[in-house]
Amino acid sequence: MNIALEPDYGSLSSRAIRKIIKELQKFPENATHAAIAAGYKQRGSETLDEKTSRELLEKLEPLKKGTLRNPVVEKVLNQLITLVNELIASDEFGRPDEIRIELARDLKSGAKERKRKEVAINKARKENEAIRDILTNEFGIKRPSRRDVFRYRCWVEQKHQCLYTGEPLPQDAIINGEEYDLDHIIPRSRMFNDSFANLVLVKRSANQEKDNQTAHDYMAGKGKEALDTFLVRVKSLYDEGSRRKAGQNLKPVSARRKHFPLMKGKDIPQDFIERQLRESQYIVKEAMHLLRQVSREVTTQPTQETTCVTTGTY
Repeated sequence: MNIALEPDYGSLSSRAIRKIIKELQKFPENATHAAIAAGYKQRGSETLDEKTSRELLEKLEPLKKGTLRNPVVEKVLNQLITLVNELIASDEFGRPDEIRIELARDLKSGAKERKRKEVAINKARKENEAIRDILTNEFGIKRPSRRDVFRYRCWVEQKHQCLYTGEPLPQDAIINGEEYDLDHIIPRSRMFNDSFANLVLVKRSANQEKDNQTAHDYMAGKGKEALDTFLVRVKSLYDEGSRRKAGQNLKPVSARRKHFPLMKGKDIPQDFIERQLRESQYIVKEAMHLLRQVSREVTTQPTQETTCVTTGTY
């Protein structure tokens, strides 16, 4: 079917959906109960009777140093424990009826930082919607995907030139997947980053030649002159703030976006991926165990980030 769903949609069969929808009419505010009632009990889930009979603690005790033998996990979980205990003890909120464990970048973000991120996300969403309109109306793409949007954004931001060769990128490069690629500046296999900040639109031949190198190492391998030309090209593109949308100037790309083309392979932590995935899994597992001691309904919502926060429903 020619349907382009947004990322993170769930995958259920039509038979399962029909059965769960019937139960959702009985449990409209609790999809987990509806799924269990429909006969789809997930591993580790509880029945309604099991949840209601489970004894809850008045508060969570902080983890002592060395309890989990992982200082990063201990720090995140103790921040989580402090937050949950303050909510339970407050007159305004009290014990949450439900806790959802989500994965986020920074548990310590303050209100101003969270607001800044929210504004940035909303702005990016509007920009992407405008780009989708352009791709549909001008390029004939009926249902532009996330990668279609990224290809267009890279094409505009790079001033229609390949970041590696300096050669012009025709408008056709946006939709031509045979001759032009979205390339990870730092290979995803080495840094587990699939965000727009780590992507460029380049000629496929250059991408294949680059292989599993960082952009910096690839250009350095071509000689000092090629590397110097590349660095000048990067500085020119990003310092001028050449990003445009519908004819309007936008802010220059962030320092983080500029940093990727300059990173050398030797500067990438060798155990980056394994450590992040391991800590993320560990945090979620322990957070589930802790939070089930103070709330009867604890669920997880998977994403691709690395540390956890909670949101309560009262």
